[in-house]
Amino acid sequence: MTIMQEKEALDKKEAVRQIFPLILPNYQMLLTPRAIILKNDDNNVMIDETNFEPFQNILGKIFCINNGPMET
Repeated sequence: MTIMQEKEALDKKEAVRQIFPLILPNYQMLLTPRAIILKNDDNNVMIDETNFEPFQNILGKIFCINNGPMET
C-alpha cells in the first residue's frame, strides 16, 4: 500500500490497474491514496493497510509467487 502512495510509482499503479480487471472482472477499481476500492452492483470492498497483507498472501498463492526459498 505504501507504493501506491508514492508519486514515483506510476508504473506499479499502472500494473495494478491492468491486473485487477483480470482477477476481479466484475468489479470497478478506484485507487485512492490509502486504499484500493472495488465496486460492483452487489458489493463494495476496500483493501487498505488493515487487510492488504492477507490479500497479498492470497494473490501470492493464486499466482504461485513465493517470496521465500523454493519449496520441494
